[in-house]
Amino acid sequence: MNGMGKKKRYSYIKKPPSRNGWYCLGIGTAVLLATAYIIFDSVRTNGAVSMLTAAAGICAILLAFTGTVFFINSLRERDRSQTAAIIGGVMLICVIAAWAMVFWCG
Repeated sequence: MNGMGKKKRYSYIKKPPSRNGWYCLGIGTAVLLATAYIIFDSVRTNGAVSMLTAAAGICAILLAFTGTVFFINSLRERDRSQTAAIIGGVMLICVIAAWAMVFWCG
């Protein structure tokens, strides 16, 4: 070995990811896709959506608020990386704002 030994590797990720952050990111992605489909279906049918689409919209809203709870809980975790939680939280806040605009505009 001639005194060289193993070199230490540099880690770009110092902290492990937060557990609730991955749930938040998954829920955020699912809710964003569901909301996009629901709005697309509503535009396609000129506002005459079926009961199934309306129920999916209510479920998307409830899941968005559930994901927001996961977002808040993941931000409370200490010594964890919150990158996934922040991305998911931004998606969830955008979806909630989109649903608020849909309800406000009629």
